[in-house]
Amino acid sequence: MAKFIGVSILFVVVLCFLSFPSIIYSEDVPQPPVSQFHIQGQIYCDTCRSRFITELSEFIPGASVRLQCREKGNGDITFTEIGYTRAEGLYSMLVERDHKNEFCEITLISSGRKDCDEIPIEGWAKPSLKFILNTVNGTTRTVNPLGFFKKEALPKCAQVYNKLEDVPQPPVSQFHIQGQVYCDTCRARFITELSEFIPGASVRLQCREKENGDITFTEIGYTRAEGLYSMLVERDHKNEFCEITLISSGRKDCDEIPIEGWAKPSLKFILNTVNGTTRTVNPLGFFKKEALPKCSQVYNKLGMYPPNM
Repeated sequence: MAKFIGVSILFVVVLCFLSFPSIIYSEDVPQPPVSQFHIQGQIYCDTCRSRFITELSEFIPGASVRLQCREKGNGDITFTEIGYTRAEGLYSMLVERDHKNEFCEITLISSGRKDCDEIPIEGWAKPSLKFILNTVNGTTRTVNPLGFFKKEALPKCAQVYNKLEDVPQPPVSQFHIQGQVYCDTCRARFITELSEFIPGASVRLQCREKENGDITFTEIGYTRAEGLYSMLVERDHKNEFCEITLISSGRKDCDEIPIEGWAKPSLKFILNTVNGTTRTVNPLGFFKKEALPKCSQVYNKLGMYPPNM
């Protein structure tokens, strides 16, 4: 009897071991342990020298960025990592051990293109992004795209600027929130070369008290050309929890709000002055009802299997 039980246990162990590959080679984005943070972002060529992504922007493979974290109190460096972009200008890095609530910074180092390697140093477009590692949005942190300037703006950029109005500069006592809404034509959960920005979409900005969760501010914003929206947050909401949520799309063929996987229909953040009073949040995307046929080529470049579309 004891021999039979031993053989049965061995069979179960072998069966569990054989099932591991289906887990290890899952197409889902890897989820790091709670003690680690997964940092991801994109690098692009700012072909119009506009300081934000336009329809003429081009993502840069082969660019390099530095991720560095520091202690809050004394500023000592606790973590440094160099990351490199692949197709679609995407990079990703795992932050070792727990760096929760430390100040971190992503900095541009070098571009993969000689015609687009100027690092912006003037104006509100900076060559780096500062943020605090926290679990407001979980352990995967998608930071805003960073761009290199093209040496000379493309001739077609004049048409882009004609579509846009100047971005207003808020008083020091207010926060200026800006971002973009796009159509995820490949249902990829990130911006690709086939993505299309959506004018006429609406988003809701809502801020809450840290302790009791009471709503302190609500505003509805609408996108214009290039899918850009901007909102002024009245009075001082410093260090409150705020959230940008997709409401409606300006396109009937691209109005599905993502609710599964790591792509979410909203972005949570803390209002602070780490990057000044102008806060550029990550782009939010609606799913196109059916992915474009050309999307298979995009996934081939990335070395990825298409998601279940």
